[in-house]
Amino acid sequence: MLCYPEEYPETGNRQLLKVLCSTEKNRIHYGGSLGGWVGIDMANWMLSLKEIVLSECTEAMLEAALFIKGRKHYAAWEFPAYIKDGAFIIDCCGDACGIFPDESHDKDEGYEFSCHNTDSFFQQLLLIIGLAVLCGKARKEMKKPLS
Repeated sequence: MLCYPEEYPETGNRQLLKVLCSTEKNRIHYGGSLGGWVGIDMANWMLSLKEIVLSECTEAMLEAALFIKGRKHYAAWEFPAYIKDGAFIIDCCGDACGIFPDESHDKDEGYEFSCHNTDSFFQQLLLIIGLAVLCGKARKEMKKPLS
């Protein structure tokens, strides 16, 4: 089951985000719930970016969807991923399926995120792949020296 922390721990570049999920077999709706929290370091990194498209996340989710389902009808537009106003939004194939921040936040604050219409393990897995790619990008770019 999903739960949210009462406090956001200092992350010290270790814990960028925490993902909590549950999967229920034979559920028609919300069978692949997903949520968690974004750590302070990652939240600050995203705030510094303002607005960018996360094409790496889109490409990874599309590739996984095609591999798992073996179908050719998925397209990149079904997996938009971007950072806007210092927070990520990652969408997935399905009816308005995706993950997004639960609230706005300021510098040096973590925040919660949750899903919408994540009906299956398949969608949940694709969103987790998007989050993993986002974390990899964040770790890599956080290590770059500022110009």
